[in-house]
Parts: sequence; structure tokens; C-alpha cells
Amino acid sequence: MKTFKDLEERIEAINNIYFSAKVSFSDTEYLYIPDNEEEKKVANENFFIQRIRISCWRNVVLELCKLFLDSDNEHFNLFKFLRCLKSEYKKISREKDISDEKIDSWITELNHYKVVTIVKKLKTIRDKKIAHTDIDSTSEINQVQVTFKETHEIFEVTERILGEVVSNYLDVYQEFVVSGTEKAGHILRIIHEHHKWYREKLMTNNT
Repeated sequence: MKTFKDLEERIEAINNIYFSAKVSFSDTEYLYIPDNEEEKKVANENFFIQRIRISCWRNVVLELCKLFLDSDNEHFNLFKFLRCLKSEYKKISREKDISDEKIDSWITELNHYKVVTIVKKLKTIRDKKIAHTDIDSTSEINQVQVTFKETHEIFEVTERILGEVVSNYLDVYQEFVVSGTEKAGHILRIIHEHHKWYREKLMTNNT
């Protein structure tokens, strides 16, 4: 029989996946769209930064697939979790139960055409580009892209569900703000200043 501790652990695991994706996405977005031209120039020209933002984006794809793919292989996907709220976790704490109607509305949202379309693209990127490389990889597959706007929309769906679940069952207000993007900017500025110093040194040595 499932206990309230089981439910807490399930919520914590889903939260950890969410924040892993969100932190990586915040870094990815900033490294692709910095605040100023100097940082943008460094991000686009520095090979190390390019590798970091690609690695961060790969983590975003992997983690979001864990949440949004209704698969037995994804133990903490939102579909499975919501079904458990209606069955295994039902009546663990009667005053905290979320209504079946509310849970059904979330499942409907997860099955919305727009969400499903984005998730299908994420799965294609994961399966065909990240998890392994197909020998018959086509240009059509290589053109599959998920925009930052679409990624924001996926996060918003997660936040609407998790926010109410955490508030209802754990009596905690869930903050979804991710800080730390200023660190990415700081790194870009350090690299920019180093490049500037190096160019000036070369010019001085050549005069």
C-alpha cells in the first residue's frame, strides 16, 4: 500500500527532473541569446561555450522527455504520476486529495495537440540525435527543431501541474524561478575581457 512518504518522494523526483531541465534551459537560452553584443560575439566564436550550450540543451531534451513521454520506461512521467494520484495515492490524506476532474483536466492538457507536437519533436531529437545516431539519418530528421518559445510553453504546463500538486499535498508554495543565468553572462564577460587583453598585448608587442 502506498504511503504519504511514497507520494512525497515521487513529487521530489519529478521536481528534481523539472529543475534539472529548467536550469539547463536557462543557461542554454542565455548562451544563445546574451544580453549584449560583446557576450554574443564570445558565445558564437568560443568553441568551449558552444559545447557547453549544446550539452545544456541535450540535458533539457533528455529531462523533458522523462516528464512528458507516457512510457513505462519513464518512471516519473507526468501521465503516470497523475494516474497514480487517482488510484494508488487516492485517499492517502482525504482533505488533501485533488479531484478526479482536476486531474483529468491536466491529462487533457498534456494530450493537447500543441503539447503533443512539441513532445514528439523532443522525442525525435532524443532518439535520433542524442541517444544514438541512425546510419540512415535523413535531412528531414536533422531539420527537427524545438524553439525556445515552445520550450517555455512546455515548462509552463509542468509548472501549472506541479505548483498545485505541491501546494495541495505538501502545503508549500512552489517557486519556479531559476537564478544563476548571471553566472553565464559573467563567464562570457571574463572571456571577452581576456580576448581584449590578449589582442592589446599582441598589438603592444608588435609595435
